[in-house]
Amino acid sequence: MNSEPSLPYQAYFPDEIQAMLREGIDPHASLIERFLRDPSLCCSTVEKQAFVEQHYLITKALISPHSTQDIISFATEILSLPNTRAGYIIEAGCYKGSSTAKFSIAAGLAGRQLVVFDSFQGLPAHNEEHGMSIEGREVIFHEGDFSGDLEEVRQNVATYGNIDACTFIPGWFEETMKNCPSPVAAAYIDVDLLLSTRQCLAAIYPRLAPGGSIFSQDGHLPLILELLEDKYFWETELGYTCPFLEGIRKGKLVKITKPPFER
Repeated sequence: MNSEPSLPYQAYFPDEIQAMLREGIDPHASLIERFLRDPSLCCSTVEKQAFVEQHYLITKALISPHSTQDIISFATEILSLPNTRAGYIIEAGCYKGSSTAKFSIAAGLAGRQLVVFDSFQGLPAHNEEHGMSIEGREVIFHEGDFSGDLEEVRQNVATYGNIDACTFIPGWFEETMKNCPSPVAAAYIDVDLLLSTRQCLAAIYPRLAPGGSIFSQDGHLPLILELLEDKYFWETELGYTCPFLEGIRKGKLVKITKPPFER
C-alpha cells in the first residue's frame, strides 16, 4: 500500500474545477502523479494512464460534481483491494453516471462487480435543514435534485465506462438497500441527505468485509458529520465498534474503515 500522506483538502467547487480543467489545469495533478507511480495497484502503468485520460474525458463530457481527488481516492481503493478480500464494489448515488463510468473502469480492472444504487428520480422529499457546509456555503437540497434517468446513466456508462462491470438497482434506498449484496469490499456513497446516508450505512456496513472501507462524499455537511461521529448510531443502532474516520471535518471525502477483526 502507498504510505505517502494524503493531500490536504482544498475546497474547490465543481464549477471551479470544470473551469480550471478547460484551461488545462487540475488542482489535484500531484495526486495523479502519485496514482501513476503507485506499485501497489493491480494494473499496469499503461492501464493507469488510460484510466486517468478517461477520467478527464468523462469529466469534460458529463456533469461531474466531484473532484479528481474524490475519484482517484476511491479508484485507488478499488485497485489496491487484496485478493483475499472478496466482495462487491457499491456506489450509492450516481446522478448522471460520471462517477459510475469512472468506477466501472476501475472495477473491471480489478475483476470486481460494481453495484449501483440510485432512485434515478433525484433526491426524495424531505424536511432536512443542512445550514452551512464546512466550506462556508449555504446548503439547500430540493426534492428531485441530482436526477439522472436510468437509461441516460446506462448510456453514459456504456459510452465512457465499462457497462459489463455494472449492475443497476433502481429505487429508493429504504427498499433497495435491503437487497445490498454481500460481502462488500468497498463502497462509495454520495447521497446528500441525512436519512439516505443513515439508510445506506445501516445496510452496507454490516455487509462490509473486515478491513473494508466506505467513502462518503458528504463529509462537508453538518448533519452527515453528526451522524458519522455519533457513537450511539454505530454501537447501539448498528451494533459495531465506532470505525476509524479518515479525513473527518477536513473535507468532503471521509473514509470510514471497518476494523480488520470485526465481522
